[in-house]
Amino acid sequence: FLGGVVGGMIIAMYLPIFKMASVVG
Repeated sequence: FLGGVVGGMIIAMYLPIFKMASVVG
């Protein structure tokens, strides 16, 4: 359970970064 929570937080943090990186180039 704890691993899933931490994984979800990491994914929620990194997805916007990847989206911005892909948009910026």
